[in-house]
Amino acid sequence: MEGRPKYRPKGGKLRGYYLNKNGKKICDDEIKEDILESIDGDAIYYGYRKIAYHLRRKYMLVINQNKVYRMCKKIKVKRTLASNRTVTGSNQLWKMDIKYGYIQ
Repeated sequence: MEGRPKYRPKGGKLRGYYLNKNGKKICDDEIKEDILESIDGDAIYYGYRKIAYHLRRKYMLVINQNKVYRMCKKIKVKRTLASNRTVTGSNQLWKMDIKYGYIQ
């Protein structure tokens, strides 16, 4: 196959990096930064499947959902319940999540 670049070397799997569609090596640390950017930024990519799709589309990576899932498990995202409040007892801070479902 002349037109396709080799994504995996003979005899083993890639370790520590992935390739984009141009054949350039992208380090796992750079991919983790891209994942954090997609989670923290204004984008609305949250699940590992959506993040994998986003990485394939925006950064042209050749990466599957399983690798993104494993990388997301390693990333620790700090989730603060109340960043500007001091909660000392129950019923002092309530949080809600509203989701809408449209049915035709």
